[in-house]
Amino acid sequence: MKSAAFLVCMICCLCLKGQSGEKVVCHPRPIPLMILGDSHMVGYWGEYFHRKLHETGRFNILNVAIGGAGSRHFIQKKLTNHCCGYKIRRTWVGDVLESGDHVRRIEMSSVGDKSGVGADWNYRLDSMVAYWQPEIVLIALGSNRIDAHEDLIELIRGACPKARIVWLSPFNRMGFEVRLNSIERCIKGKSYCTLVRMDDLAGHDTLLTFHLGSYSARKVGLKSAERVLPLLIDGVNHN
Repeated sequence: MKSAAFLVCMICCLCLKGQSGEKVVCHPRPIPLMILGDSHMVGYWGEYFHRKLHETGRFNILNVAIGGAGSRHFIQKKLTNHCCGYKIRRTWVGDVLESGDHVRRIEMSSVGDKSGVGADWNYRLDSMVAYWQPEIVLIALGSNRIDAHEDLIELIRGACPKARIVWLSPFNRMGFEVRLNSIERCIKGKSYCTLVRMDDLAGHDTLLTFHLGSYSARKVGLKSAERVLPLLIDGVNHN
């Protein structure tokens, strides 16, 4: 079923065409997307991943990544740069990113200094979610096994009840099955949650390079985005 927004857009296009006699291009509305991640998302894997999603021209993206984080860190009353740095990136549809540019960072630190994360939102994830009102929250957490997955989903849905959750599995490393099972148990029976497996894209021998501007970070970052993109776009179009 086409969304109401899509139908309105089609009607507007037809009206404009009838009035002017010229072909009118109807651009899809931007999709508000939020990303939560750990140090892989802080690093260059996250840089390439975010850039690829942005280049589709479909998403307004707020990307919050905290080094060393698990889902438990994101539910705290104050988000903290507790370990090894963080980045908050934000891009809007239409932002131009040149080939050598970084994705825009609105807040960051390269070291763990115990400072708060997200000053504009009183260092609270629920305030960020309420502000952004994401149609989709893409979660790339679980590698560090500091888990409160159920509580994280409840926090997100409390601030934005219609948000869909797309959870990216950890990459392949020792203890992967335990990490995966924790996510699967949490999302089981939740129609608004989807798991996307990423473990075949990278193993433990390449994970450290994801923090750096390496070939493997770029390759796997782009492949990860390509894998999840159809789900993000088709899921919205069929809501």
